[in-house]
Amino acid sequence: MYRQVLIPDNSRLVLHLPANMIGKKVEVLAFPIEEEIIKTKSAKKTSRDKEIEEFYRSIIIDTSNFKFNRDEANER
Repeated sequence: MYRQVLIPDNSRLVLHLPANMIGKKVEVLAFPIEEEIIKTKSAKKTSRDKEIEEFYRSIIIDTSNFKFNRDEANER
């Protein structure tokens, strides 16, 4: 999914899509949004992202030598 918020200065827009969307069907929707909603959502996302990053930074596990044993996992 790709989202971009734009403020048009005329009736034409040019969208630059990520390379992974080239050659695929995409849907473009255009509708007005309020400025307050944009600021509130981005502020919440930013603080939440920072909180998640800080939490997972403390958990570092080396799984390079991990071997999955299906029989052991299915033991009861």
